[in-house]
Amino acid sequence: MKRLSLSGFSSSIALASGRLTALILFFLMILVVVGVFMRYFLNRPLPIVDEFSEYMLAAITFLGLTYTLNTGGHIKLGLVGSHLPQRVFRWLDIATSIISLLYVFWFAWLAYGLVLDSYTLGSTSPSTVRTPLYIPQMVLPVGLILMGIGIIVELLQKAKSSQGLSNEPR
Repeated sequence: MKRLSLSGFSSSIALASGRLTALILFFLMILVVVGVFMRYFLNRPLPIVDEFSEYMLAAITFLGLTYTLNTGGHIKLGLVGSHLPQRVFRWLDIATSIISLLYVFWFAWLAYGLVLDSYTLGSTSPSTVRTPLYIPQMVLPVGLILMGIGIIVELLQKAKSSQGLSNEPR
């Protein structure tokens, strides 16, 4: 049986979240196209289009965080880092990753509290669908925790690397 490294595990999670995000984006497109068709051609608007497209947009945003991190799509220190000595840049990059990790897990904790409150109180959307709000809200802590795992793996790789960031383009 093949043993999966932490980096490989993180990459697999990122790829899965990227594919799930793409699938949600596809369903969002279908929902909006059907909604437009129903509204303008059949004069029968679907009441779920606005509400569910908002939920899908939140899911795309938060579930796509890990994939974006894994592919290097988040904001980097490239502009500042290109003018700093390599050693200073390495420490600055590690420090910003630690601050990002703390922020992500703090935000995930707050999002978990929101989901728990919505579940405990039985909160539902004010629409005709009456969606239990904890269901679409769950993508917030899940996406943030997955991103936090990705940041941890990135930090471990930076700490393990003897050359730091010298191999990565800035």
